[in-house]
Amino acid sequence: MNLINRLAVVLFFSVSAATMKSQEIVDQLFPNLVFTRSQFDSWKQALSDETQTAAYDAYTNHIRLLALKTVRDELVPAPVASLTGASTSLVDADMKRMYALSVYYAFTLNQVYLDKAKEYYLAWAAINNAVKENSPAETIYTPAIEGYSIIRKVLDEASRTTIDGWIRRRATTALADRVRTNNWETIRLQFIQYYGYVLNDQSLLTHFTNGLSTFIPINIYPNGTTEDLLGRDAFAYHAYNLLFYARMLKAEACYKGFESADRLYATEYKWGSSIKKAVDFWKPYILYPEKYSHVEFVETEWSPDQLRSDYNKPYNPGGTIYAVDELYLFDKDLYECIRKYRGATYNATLPLWLSATRWLY
Repeated sequence: MNLINRLAVVLFFSVSAATMKSQEIVDQLFPNLVFTRSQFDSWKQALSDETQTAAYDAYTNHIRLLALKTVRDELVPAPVASLTGASTSLVDADMKRMYALSVYYAFTLNQVYLDKAKEYYLAWAAINNAVKENSPAETIYTPAIEGYSIIRKVLDEASRTTIDGWIRRRATTALADRVRTNNWETIRLQFIQYYGYVLNDQSLLTHFTNGLSTFIPINIYPNGTTEDLLGRDAFAYHAYNLLFYARMLKAEACYKGFESADRLYATEYKWGSSIKKAVDFWKPYILYPEKYSHVEFVETEWSPDQLRSDYNKPYNPGGTIYAVDELYLFDKDLYECIRKYRGATYNATLPLWLSATRWLY
């Protein structure tokens, strides 16, 4: 074998080894709470096709630019001990950076972004704790939890142990929180499910499963109305509540597959209650507000609702389409709602784009 052939062989095996190593790293990123492997592969493939502008725009506008800015401008984390007295806008900014850095690393495998993500996660893990009985406000941390689920297994053991400790402290708080019948409990259960999957903690997942089967019949009624709709007399809260069911379903799809998530979506619990029935009940009010109208908050059980800007005004479906963005992942028929309020745009929000990847490819 001459020198040129020998060099070609060496180069081939070097490239092959590098490719295999990259594949091993990618494999460690799954499962996670952001996308299934098929969604990720489809999105990455679409990015290599110049005709797939929606894929590129979603990637650039929602992930790439924020990750690049965080590294380029040498932005530093600004952790707080808790949300008590904290600036929620600053907390929100850090959580979104952590998410973007983690997702961008998944696409690039560039160590710079993993290191920057680790810097942020370690800073927050060092001092931050959840506030008890504060479920809706604590959802501000959701992007960071989702981002960590991507990078957890590729971090060094010491960092992983520290950040796991942060997640476990949050889980302990969620487990101790008071059980309710409205969206506060939907959120609490979603937290517990997330923490169980991230930490691979079967006891947390069992608590979630048992809690969900008890909770759905008292939160969703057999005809599809919900405790949040009737208690607050508002579809604004019916939609808000369903957002967290959508996130539970997404986690189920990511860790157990779409077949399992689709089954959970349609499962009828005691008296026939199901998540799907709550969505189906809502659909006419989204699609045909002229025919199916509702004046919001008039009979609310919470008097501060009377101070809301939408109090005693007709339900505005466009203001709750954010929940449809995520539920669309499990109900293709919701495309009619998306088209009505989002037009032909599949990437108005990242959750909408992630839902669309299931149906587009």
